[in-house]
Amino acid sequence: MSSITDLIRSKKTEIQAQTGQRADTVKPPMDKSRWRILPSWRGGAAGEEQFWHDFGLHFIRESKDTKAKAVHMCVARTYGNPCPICEILDDGIARAGSDNQIELLKSNKAQGRVLVNALQVDGSDPTKVVILDLTFTTFEKVLDRFQDAIDEQKEDGVEDYDPLSLKNGIDITINKTGAGLNTKYDASNRKGKPVDESVLENLHDLDKYVAQDAVDSRNR
Repeated sequence: MSSITDLIRSKKTEIQAQTGQRADTVKPPMDKSRWRILPSWRGGAAGEEQFWHDFGLHFIRESKDTKAKAVHMCVARTYGNPCPICEILDDGIARAGSDNQIELLKSNKAQGRVLVNALQVDGSDPTKVVILDLTFTTFEKVLDRFQDAIDEQKEDGVEDYDPLSLKNGIDITINKTGAGLNTKYDASNRKGKPVDESVLENLHDLDKYVAQDAVDSRNR
């Protein structure tokens, strides 16, 4: 049986979805920022340890320089399923009569992202759980740092080390440089301080988050 805390949290999420409220995602700021990636919102049961969720949005614009008229989830980027919007855009690109039309249609294609629950431990509120929004390449670098930590622990004779452990996990420093197409992200790791287990009560349910396909583009 679910606890009363789980019941309250579930109903609050349902109300927010019905009223159009969503938690804003957070992207790494310029320069260096330090993050503690948190365990799965699914409770860590066997087979449910995945702590990230893929995500993608289509921003439908009349021209590259105008605000999005509509925002829709890309089910290919989010769930790996065929996406009707991707199919329409691909068909339009194949039939386009000019380079400008092709460029506009391509700008409406979704860019893949990865969402995780995290604490910005060097931020203004290091105990606040946020949804950290990362590019695929940045997340790959985070995974590399996790693997580095696991390998280091193995060399010291520690098996089954968990870099997401609240007690013994690592912090990830993300260094963002450049702008636009020249933006680059690097990641390094260091041993983190223990995190209070109470943060688990504030994990965002990323399954429900990405399922809300009516998104206010002003928050993106």
